[in-house]
Amino acid sequence: MKIIILAFVLLLASINAKSIATLTPNFKIKSSSIVRDMALNKNKHTIIIATEYGEVQTYNYIKNKFIKTIKLDNITDFMGDSMKPEVFCVDVFADDYLFVSQSSAGGYTNVWLYKNNKLINLINKDAKKDIIKAKFISKDVILLAYLGSDISLFDIKTKKELQKIQASRSKFSDFDISEQKSVALTSESGAIAIIDIDLNSHTNLLKIKSNLDKLHTDNVYKLAYNKGIVATAGQDRQGVIYNTNTNKKIATIKSNFFVYITALSPNAQKVAFSLDVDNNVGVFDVKTMQKIAMLKGIGSKINAILFIDESTILISNNQNEILGYRLNKKQK
Repeated sequence: MKIIILAFVLLLASINAKSIATLTPNFKIKSSSIVRDMALNKNKHTIIIATEYGEVQTYNYIKNKFIKTIKLDNITDFMGDSMKPEVFCVDVFADDYLFVSQSSAGGYTNVWLYKNNKLINLINKDAKKDIIKAKFISKDVILLAYLGSDISLFDIKTKKELQKIQASRSKFSDFDISEQKSVALTSESGAIAIIDIDLNSHTNLLKIKSNLDKLHTDNVYKLAYNKGIVATAGQDRQGVIYNTNTNKKIATIKSNFFVYITALSPNAQKVAFSLDVDNNVGVFDVKTMQKIAMLKGIGSKINAILFIDESTILISNNQNEILGYRLNKKQK
């Protein structure tokens, strides 16, 4: 009887192992320099790409070609040498782009809006703001995150902050915004703050709803937030999935290396985590947490992961390229 049970268990393990697809890139996109961040404009079939050497590129994934490049002016480093400014992050709303870049003033940054084919400097180095990340809330309002984990709502038309709060006492790591205009923000403490946004409020436009401080024991490098699902990637070698609608943890993915990046698919049906020292990425079904694919061939540190849809994933590395994987395409 024991032999029969053991054979059955081994059979199930074998079936499960075969169901996990090991994939190498189906296509590659060569960028002008290392890609730091990517944003999707689904209606325009484009990817907006932030690069290390002062460019924001637009790539049409239907036509398979770059259709636009925004070039920032060189800045001066602390030695007085001219250099291209790194673009840290990028976001898109309709046809407008929002991005944050390095400035010539130490740790201070520039915030840019690209609108109607014109580049507008919303916040420059003279404002002396250490803004790390920015995203659209609406056409006219953006969310800014500072190095010290302060966040603020900023009015594009008036170029003034509407409200600013401190989300954590630790150094900022990352934030993401769900379609319900709720924010998940994390820091070096490992805690995740869930913050509601109410643009109709006269006093509390930003309000901390909850603080999830039991999911990680160390720094959280990256998070994704969509459809009420939060995915976090931590220095404690764990990836966590949490449902803010039910206030329950769905699962924990353990690794033998730092889990330093994650991403959710557009419908939050799939989640991707970096899993090992070789920069391989595991893709999981969010409901069952069954691993459905292992993405290999990335080659170097991952800077960004972006789902175009539920079956197509883009991954940027430190080799001036974006790797594309199709989960539903069989490989020999």
